[in-house]
Amino acid sequence: MGLLAPEFIILLSAARGQEILPSVKAIVTVMPKLSVLDPQGAATAEAMKHLGLENIGRVRVGKSIEIELPGGADEAKLHEIARDLLSNPVIEDYTIQINH
Repeated sequence: MGLLAPEFIILLSAARGQEILPSVKAIVTVMPKLSVLDPQGAATAEAMKHLGLENIGRVRVGKSIEIELPGGADEAKLHEIARDLLSNPVIEDYTIQINH
């Protein structure tokens, strides 16, 4: 049996009369601190120039982590996880965007 899309599972739950918890998506963006050398960003900028995009400023490369939270978001816990697990606070900053 194949996997069901989350939207289909929610519809099945609603049809069976189960309570549906509001879903929240948190997006954690982790980037190198401005004071830290970003060799991957520099290499990406050079590659863009070689591909014909001449007007390039500073390029920084980071990561984006999307977290689905079916029962809502505990912002304090998200900050703790972003600081302690998803980023290295010595060389990286993070931001959290919560979409309801």
